[in-house]
Amino acid sequence: MYTFPRGIRRPWLAAIALSCTALVAGLIYAFSGSAPAAAHAKPSSKPAQLDFSPNDVLQVSVKPVARVLPISGLLNPITQVQLNNTFEGRVSEVQVRAGDDVTAGQVLARLDEADLKARIAERSAALASAEEQMRVAERSRNSNHTLLEQNFISKNAYDNTLGGYAERRAAVDAQRSQLAILQRSLRDAKIVAPFAGAVASRQVEPGQWVEPNRKLFTLVDLRHLEIEASLPSQHLARLAVGQRVHFRTEGYGDKVFEGKLVRINPSVQAGTRSVLAYVAVDNPDKQLKAGLFVSGEIETGAPEDEIRLPATAIQLKPKSHGVWTIRAGKLAWQEVSFERISADEVRVTRGLKGGEQIIAMPLKGAVETQPVRVVPAA
Repeated sequence: MYTFPRGIRRPWLAAIALSCTALVAGLIYAFSGSAPAAAHAKPSSKPAQLDFSPNDVLQVSVKPVARVLPISGLLNPITQVQLNNTFEGRVSEVQVRAGDDVTAGQVLARLDEADLKARIAERSAALASAEEQMRVAERSRNSNHTLLEQNFISKNAYDNTLGGYAERRAAVDAQRSQLAILQRSLRDAKIVAPFAGAVASRQVEPGQWVEPNRKLFTLVDLRHLEIEASLPSQHLARLAVGQRVHFRTEGYGDKVFEGKLVRINPSVQAGTRSVLAYVAVDNPDKQLKAGLFVSGEIETGAPEDEIRLPATAIQLKPKSHGVWTIRAGKLAWQEVSFERISADEVRVTRGLKGGEQIIAMPLKGAVETQPVRVVPAA
């Protein structure tokens, strides 16, 4: 067997041992160097940051707000009238149209007077004849009275004379009454405005034949209007004559008009359990029109501090209502109690003090402590 010389064998063995050690260390590093990091890695559970524009958030503020009750109703003229004719006849003239302003006593239309004048002449002649016959009967009565005193006629004959006189006098009274009716009809042949106002409607044309009591015109005075509003009876204690009313109406945008509560109906309506309230509205420039629908508020008390929010700020959880506030850059849930004022606005009665920053838009899937950021508008 071949043996290495002593001086050569030992360095070779040392080299082999060193190589094996390096190989084992390399394998250990290769299989174990990244294993701890991979073994301990977990998916991140931190919620994503939410970005909001300045329009999506608002600062809660406490403001004095007058105590009010919402009202709605129709504007109606306090003074209005429907003008009818009193007898049948043909319309000879119509001088106004719907929308025209008129003065008190102004002639609106005329009916043909020719037939009336002829009937008046006939009735006047009949009256004259009846009066003459009454005078003859009166002379006969006086003459027979003298004859009765002288016993030239019987009491029965005299009574017959008295009956004839009474009959003639009644005939005169009847003729006078009929003549008065015709004369009044002649006056009524002119349809005149009983007050200054405006023509709301016209239902007659020249040449038209109209029956008695036919509706010809509707006249309204727009200078003084009234709102008839139906209010829940549970608010009766808050109502008082003289309270101010502010309202808006269609066609005038955000312009606010004013009125005053002038009457409260003494009876509650059985079906709706509501009470009718009447609001007077001065309209000297006639800007408001009859029939407009209005909505507004009655001031029922002195202003009180309160918090109002848009309805979109109220968020819903399974068992509560609340708002999402922003505290130290994170979301925080705050339960609130509120009263709905309108479809778009609520009054907060508990849960907020003022000064809080809240999310004003519906927010789905948000969680407590979720990071948020308000991004300024570009």
